Amino acid sequence: MMRGVVFLGNRRVAVKDFPDPEPGPNEALVRVKAATICGSDLHIFRRPEVRDDIIQGHEAAGIVERVGEAVENIKPGERVSVNHHIGVDNCDMCRSGDWYYCENRWTWGLGIRNGSFSDLLLTHAKGCFQLPQELSFIDGSIISCAGGTAYQGLIKLGVAADDDVVVSGLGPVGLSAVMFAKAMGARIIGVEPIEMRRELALKLGADVVLDPKEGDVVERVKALTAGEGASVVAECSGSADAQSNALSCVRPFGRIGFIGMGARELTIDPSIFSAIDITLTGNHVFNVSLYDRIVRLMVNRGLHLEDMTTHRFSLEQAEEAFRTFDSGRSGKAAFIP
Repeated sequence: MMRGVVFLGNRRVAVKDFPDPEPGPNEALVRVKAATICGSDLHIFRRPEVRDDIIQGHEAAGIVERVGEAVENIKPGERVSVNHHIGVDNCDMCRSGDWYYCENRWTWGLGIRNGSFSDLLLTHAKGCFQLPQELSFIDGSIISCAGGTAYQGLIKLGVAADDDVVVSGLGPVGLSAVMFAKAMGARIIGVEPIEMRRELALKLGADVVLDPKEGDVVERVKALTAGEGASVVAECSGSADAQSNALSCVRPFGRIGFIGMGARELTIDPSIFSAIDITLTGNHVFNVSLYDRIVRLMVNRGLHLEDMTTHRFSLEQAEEAFRTFDSGRSGKAAFIP
């Protein structure tokens, strides 16, 4: 029997025993070595619904234990980062690597199939990507969602060494954006109301970090950029106020990415796009073709997303783990089964 974390509704969790799964054709069984908590897990954790029949979690890395028939891309004993959306059709989205838009994608975690807050993870073998020895299992787990999401967002925004990049919201996605944008050579201005996360962002490479409670963010960004505004804003908080600020603190020809989940209502004056020629883009997870680029950048620069991990827990400490991460006063939190 294996252990797994389940949600009991209204911020309650439990650890239950489940039968060990067996991989079928095209499937792989992964011994989980690290499973990190994502903001998307919190959205489910806070709901009133009881889901004590399914293991939660969707970020993971580990060692392949067994594979089923017809699996050729990986073999037992290999270290892997595991993608939770796997395109299994031959549709345009599958061929392009945008698996998360395949209508029939094979998904684990997120309340769909048993996820990664467990000893063992059953997945489609296509979702297993080799993890170099230079990177830790926690690195691999963060890459699989939060890190990959931030990286693709920055690629869409064309971040380069001559950019002033505002990263708004310094949770795990925002902290990943800070680390990647710094590795790309940019100057980083972080925005975050929680002191602990502001301090962590400075340690991870941010040049300046602003507390939005201490004055007008737009005015301060412009003061830090000789009155011009930022060339790039990576909005990772999902806050409507932060999204509105993003539209106001970019310079002409600036680029804005809405990467964080959250706000449902936001008023945008369409004239701003033509008035100062700005570009607004969104982002959801990442194209699997970027995985090797992410890993290569991290290895070449000695970059470790694990450095944003402030708390590590056993599965038996699941209640404490979620209470800690839900407080917002932590970096990344990881289960080490």
